[in-house]
Amino acid sequence: METYLGGLPGTTIDHTQRIPNYSLKDDSDILMYAGEAEKATVNLFYQTTDLNYSVREIMENTLMEEVLKVKLRKNLREEQSGVYGVGVSTSATSFPTPLMRTRVTFTCEPARTDFLIGQVGVELDKIAKDPSYFKEELANIKVQLKQDYKKQYEKETFWSAELRNHLYYNFSNWDYFTKYDELLDNITGSDISNRIKSKVIGASRVKAILLPETNK
Repeated sequence: METYLGGLPGTTIDHTQRIPNYSLKDDSDILMYAGEAEKATVNLFYQTTDLNYSVREIMENTLMEEVLKVKLRKNLREEQSGVYGVGVSTSATSFPTPLMRTRVTFTCEPARTDFLIGQVGVELDKIAKDPSYFKEELANIKVQLKQDYKKQYEKETFWSAELRNHLYYNFSNWDYFTKYDELLDNITGSDISNRIKSKVIGASRVKAILLPETNK
């Protein structure tokens, strides 16, 4: 064994931590062609490194995400009959470097791609400019989140995950466990409008579209 280990080539391991740079200076467009199905797959990413990661921001992100889901589904699916569904997701972190990303995704007829992307922008502008535009939806979302929280509160997995997050991200207090409803109620429509302005509309955007080969 010693002979074998001694015969192994020596290597130098670099333990330097390399933190990626997620800053995007300009918007970018990605267009690709693949497959034969007559459909377009659209992904819109809004990315920023300007955030102060906290329990408050996490809760604002959740409310913002749910408001976007409701409004985009109503517009793109119900009013425009352009999609079967719209996906919206928001994620954020402060380690190893601040990063927040909001993603909007849907599939549609290739000919309607640009129009429906434009409708996403229309909804973002409406939410950003007028908190009363989503007042009813926001109230309903808060009720649902409170109900979901009460269900999760009884589970061990909830406590293990949230305690770990609080310690890992060094959150300043334990209000998420003791004052959840109050924290949620203190977030206003104006807070969500401002968040859309700064963290989505004001963020760098990546527009990625996949079209069928026949559209080349």
